[in-house]
Amino acid sequence: MILQNEKAIIVGKGKTAKFLKKEDYKDTILVGINQAAMFIDYPDFVFANDIEGLDGIPENKFKDIKNLAVPEYPHYKLKPWSNIKFDKILSKCKNNLIVYNICSCPIKNDKFPYIDHEVISTGDTAIAFFAKFLNIKNFELYGIASKEEYHEYMMQQLTDQNKKFSETWNNKRVKDLLSSINILINRYNLNLKIN
Repeated sequence: MILQNEKAIIVGKGKTAKFLKKEDYKDTILVGINQAAMFIDYPDFVFANDIEGLDGIPENKFKDIKNLAVPEYPHYKLKPWSNIKFDKILSKCKNNLIVYNICSCPIKNDKFPYIDHEVISTGDTAIAFFAKFLNIKNFELYGIASKEEYHEYMMQQLTDQNKKFSETWNNKRVKDLLSSINILINRYNLNLKIN
């Protein structure tokens, strides 16, 4: 996969998340993290380390996603789950499925790109993937590592669908994520802005 873009905007579910239209960012990679795909009309990528991260995305939204990126062993309740393979994900994926492995995967399969950074969340997974494999150096983050609270739109969407977020955040987890992002900034010489 060759991308000509020099910048990626990554949107998570946090308070600072914002709505983006691809037509306004033609030369930028737009990335949704889990259910935050709903903030982007036509996401270039959606990353989901956790199988629950796909819950709450309306079925008709999957047709708008250019690339769906998941680990070989998707997490369930924050742990890699060998019983969950691609069946559930493939049924949702309408376009390109990208499979990668992260440190928590029980078996490192050389067939897939391996993110050797100890990731804290799907947000830093996406940063590591783009920095390591696509040499993207410029990032802007919305709704990631900003506060403990979720964006009101996400809260309403998932409440309406009787869905729950796949993880809980607290001050320590936000601090750990910021530390992880700083390691990636230094390791790959990144230019990164957190909104």
